[in-house]
Amino acid sequence: MANFKEAGLGDTPTVSYVLSADATAKYAYVNKGGNLPQSPQFTTVAGPVTAEGTFASGKNGSITGSLTAQPPPAPQIFIDAAPNGLHVATVSVSYTNVTLTDTTFGVSVTLADQSITLIQPGKHG
Repeated sequence: MANFKEAGLGDTPTVSYVLSADATAKYAYVNKGGNLPQSPQFTTVAGPVTAEGTFASGKNGSITGSLTAQPPPAPQIFIDAAPNGLHVATVSVSYTNVTLTDTTFGVSVTLADQSITLIQPGKHG
């Protein structure tokens, strides 16, 4: 996710942005309570991700916005193979080479790598 503010846009009515990154997502089977089974099974998917948006400039010539690039999805074969009573959940996601580009004016900024863990690997239920 990128929260941003761009100022000095003058009377430009709209500006388009692209958020791009290399993402790695880890998926696992979990029970209805969102916990990992005793013998958890994982799969990892990596690939480029993007999010795009066009935002209107305010009267002061600035834009405040937010874009979120979704992680690459779990493979359908992994989803289809879910054991009875379990479903696929995202365990963690990391984003590297994160860039936000103002495509209207051709300006880019590199953002810090980001990662989030949604399910702790030691959490069994």
